[in-house]
Amino acid sequence: MEISKYYLSVDALDGKHKILYSTLTTSLVKLSNEKYKSFFVENDFSDEATLKMLLDNGFIVENIKYQEELLATIYKNEMINRTPVVKIFSTNKCNAKCYYCFESGIKFIDMSPKIATQTAKFIKSFYDKNELQINWFGGEPLLNFDAIRQITADLVSDGYNLTTHVTTNGSLITQEYIDFFIANYRKVSFQVTIDEIGEAYYKVKQYDNLGVNEAYSTIIHNTKMLLDNGVSTRIRINFHKKKLERAKIVFETLKEVFKDYEDLVIYLAPLTFDNEKRDEIEAEHTHLSLMNFYSEHDVIFDNTNKSKNLLTSLSLKPKAIPCGSCRTKNLTITAEGLLYKCHRIAKYNHCVIGDVWNGLDINNEYYKMFVEPYRIDKSCIDCNVYPICRGGCKVVANITKEKGKTCDIYSKHHELVLLYYQKVTANK
Repeated sequence: MEISKYYLSVDALDGKHKILYSTLTTSLVKLSNEKYKSFFVENDFSDEATLKMLLDNGFIVENIKYQEELLATIYKNEMINRTPVVKIFSTNKCNAKCYYCFESGIKFIDMSPKIATQTAKFIKSFYDKNELQINWFGGEPLLNFDAIRQITADLVSDGYNLTTHVTTNGSLITQEYIDFFIANYRKVSFQVTIDEIGEAYYKVKQYDNLGVNEAYSTIIHNTKMLLDNGVSTRIRINFHKKKLERAKIVFETLKEVFKDYEDLVIYLAPLTFDNEKRDEIEAEHTHLSLMNFYSEHDVIFDNTNKSKNLLTSLSLKPKAIPCGSCRTKNLTITAEGLLYKCHRIAKYNHCVIGDVWNGLDINNEYYKMFVEPYRIDKSCIDCNVYPICRGGCKVVANITKEKGKTCDIYSKHHELVLLYYQKVTANK
């Protein structure tokens, strides 16, 4: 018998027990300090009833290699067995000037009709027609709706079964655009970024086409238009890590504004910047404060399962892979027709992995960096939160070389286990 590497333990508030959470199986158990010491310190497995319970829940295993192999198998299956996603920049231009834009320095161009035609040809050669998700991105993707319309029409006419997700600031949404998406895509979802309220919202966005007195009301109206048309919608509140308290106020305000829409997801996203100075204490404080806030307010991420939603909101839910960019067929296509694995690196010319004319280079170092599951530190595989973190963001770990930022957050998850325990036992 061996003790699993993949669990977290924290002292219960009564001081007499330990709360254990399996980061692999999501099992949660409470053990007396004496039993915890017997099993996890002294390796005394003579209590057969407790041993069976710990075996059944993944805290103790016959062979630790089994769990490592299980995680590797889950990783590999996830890479190929999900609906492929292609993220397309219809334009690199934007009608807003957000201070935090990670695309600072990118060349501002629209995808031309010629490149749009070639993009559709590439998609037809690379993806089969069973099912494909197109994520429209930018810049502000709706600034070049002609490219969206052209590529969509080309693929639909050729028999593709499409779903879509649109990441937008929301300022250009019209009923015409909504009708187009609904008519041509089996499923439609939008993410709208609303970082502030009232006049402060305009100060963040600095729109070219909307003034200070109309910007916020326009975005609220357009977001409600999405919801009234039955479009699955998420509102993302980006905030600087030092301004979490203000972000909470924005969250509460928007919850009230959209109180009639039960399925709307509103969430807070702390901003990260390339080469930002690492601050372990600040990262820990922000993450724990944010998780506390989600727990207190029952923030919804998963409408289908309350238990899974709670795990997601507390950043305790295991993942199959670090992110969708790691799946074999998931690609980003820029307005210039260049191929990348992740949209966050689309401003780095050295990370190009092909183009829509010549196809994908599967031997490219930056392609393999994302799709080869063994490309991870041994220290990650041995880490107790590895099933949750999965080695973290590939861009942060391998390109900007700031993996420590991820570790700062995930190494502080013991406190979240206690939050989770308090939440699930509150009504018992």
